[in-house]
Amino acid sequence: MTASSNGPLAPPAEPKDENKFRLVTLAFQRCKQLQNGARPRVEPGDHKSQRIAMLEVMAGTISWSLTPLPVRGPA
Repeated sequence: MTASSNGPLAPPAEPKDENKFRLVTLAFQRCKQLQNGARPRVEPGDHKSQRIAMLEVMAGTISWSLTPLPVRGPA
């Protein structure tokens, strides 16, 4: 598997239906997981965990869902 379909130095193509803030947030969360020992879902090569996380998000290998916030009772 290559780093990206656009070449090793070119950034991966951004999905048209995604929000940039969501992509960065997902990559940040995934980067924390990688730094805590999670296995990469793409070929890591010589990339740092931040770049691996972004490649994973852009490749669509990261699943996610929105969950409702917990309801708080009286304090």
